[in-house]
Amino acid sequence: MGNGNDWFASPTTAFLLGMGVYVLLLGIIYFQNRLLKKAIRRNKNALLFAVNLDLIAFLAFYHFIIAGQRLFPDSTALVALFSVLLYFLGLYTYHVSAYECIPAGARGAVRSAWDYGFTQLRLVIPFAIPFLLFSLIFDLAKLYPSAELQKVFFLQEDSLIGTVILFVITVLFLVLIMLFFPPLIQAIWKCKPIRDSVLLDRLENLCRKANFKHAGMKTWTVMDHAYTAGIIGILPKFRYVMFTKRLLNDFSPETIEAILAHEIGHSYRKHLLIYPIIILGMVVCTGLFSLFFMETIDEYFILQDLLHPTPAWKVLYPFSIFVPYAIIIAIYFRLVFGYFSRLFERQADLHVFELGVPPEHMQQALDDLGRKTGNTHFHPSWHHHSIHERMEFLDRASADSSVVTKHHRRVKRDLGIYLLFLLSACVLLVSSLIPDTPPFQQFNKLTMESSRKISDWFSADLHKQLVEQYVKKYQLQGNKERISGALKQSIQDYAATSLEGVVEFISAKNLFTKGELAASAKMMNATWKTFDMSLATPEILEEFSLLTEEIIQEYPGEESQHLEQTYQKAIQRWQQTLKS
Repeated sequence: MGNGNDWFASPTTAFLLGMGVYVLLLGIIYFQNRLLKKAIRRNKNALLFAVNLDLIAFLAFYHFIIAGQRLFPDSTALVALFSVLLYFLGLYTYHVSAYECIPAGARGAVRSAWDYGFTQLRLVIPFAIPFLLFSLIFDLAKLYPSAELQKVFFLQEDSLIGTVILFVITVLFLVLIMLFFPPLIQAIWKCKPIRDSVLLDRLENLCRKANFKHAGMKTWTVMDHAYTAGIIGILPKFRYVMFTKRLLNDFSPETIEAILAHEIGHSYRKHLLIYPIIILGMVVCTGLFSLFFMETIDEYFILQDLLHPTPAWKVLYPFSIFVPYAIIIAIYFRLVFGYFSRLFERQADLHVFELGVPPEHMQQALDDLGRKTGNTHFHPSWHHHSIHERMEFLDRASADSSVVTKHHRRVKRDLGIYLLFLLSACVLLVSSLIPDTPPFQQFNKLTMESSRKISDWFSADLHKQLVEQYVKKYQLQGNKERISGALKQSIQDYAATSLEGVVEFISAKNLFTKGELAASAKMMNATWKTFDMSLATPEILEEFSLLTEEIIQEYPGEESQHLEQTYQKAIQRWQQTLKS
């Protein structure tokens, strides 16, 4: 099924249309914030989430429906950079127009809407850099003279070697990003050293006690308005501990020390290394969806386009893929990632017991956080547990030390179960790349059969309608069961939908094999009439001609005479095409 890129003949037209829609979207974002001032004050994050969805939907429309990126040279990096700039400009418009609606205490140290917009962008810019660098790597790979390597790197041929090479490059790239990216992040975020020497000495003493090494303790300037802390980086030489100014100013040294113990707990339990594995599960889930359901989606739109030809199917097709992926990602983050995040947060809370920090200090930090954010103790959190639940859990752990041990065992058990499912899913995905290699052969057979059954069940009615349409359209006569079976088999062949007339050719071939010669002659006659001879290669012409001659030889009836006349005219058209 096409992605709709051929719907607009002119790249310039598609680009201008895309920019027109984008300007309209920016206007909607701007005036929406002007009209919904109270909503922004109540729940700024919900509106920001909606704006993110709007921008992502626009980029999907721009790239997959109208293909506006065709105006650019053949550069993955340039297309990626332009898309990121469009996304950032949309976010900037939102933050600038929302500035006046945000309480002064939540704006941080910025003094104007423009500064506030840039500050918010600095928070997300680092996350776009790996994407842009990876796009640049693809562009550089195109310059390498080896055609074979490019086929492997860009997966132009379905091979295990190509997939493994691309996977290894991706993993190495991500490892390098995780190890060496933190210095760039703290530079973009304009992080500054903590100036309070007394507090700094206290925090450094805790780090020495925990044998926790780092490259510096910083203030998190891009989030001045928030109460938060965190660690970025894995290697001690490139690992930074960050606190927001508001947290340092409003919390006591004892509670800040407990917060640091919490962050050290994340590092001690290797959560920063485990999180990418949890996120990998999201990629695997989307891969499983493709493995089992992509054939169903493709076939559904192919059949609909054959039954009711209209450009609308090409417009809807990208959304039929994008929407399920978006739903899978949202559900995965909410349920799976959120579940492990809550487990890890409790592990980090419990680390105060490991370091000898009084748990009451951690509870006080949580209580202060709840009071300073508007008495949010009972507000649910999909990735942290509520503040009340965290404080209550520390109470139970203080009263019974086995609570700590049981929780750590639970995390290990659940991670083991998760890794088992992840490994099993990876086996199914790999089996599709090496279908002839035991024992993957059996797994591939199982997934293919399952995918085929799902597709047959979902599209059964469409198959029936299309078969009836062909029988009626071409007035096919003979054994109804054999004719229906041959037509259904032909429609299921995806090559049959690549060009107009190919469905008819494969139907003619299958009908001939089943002995339905009259029906085969009619379908071959339709092939010569509908196929665009300007697209015919010598190989295609030879295949068409051989089947035509076999039908004429085996079935010397009236339909064969019509077929022979059509055949001669088509050959003449092809010869004229060659001359022109």
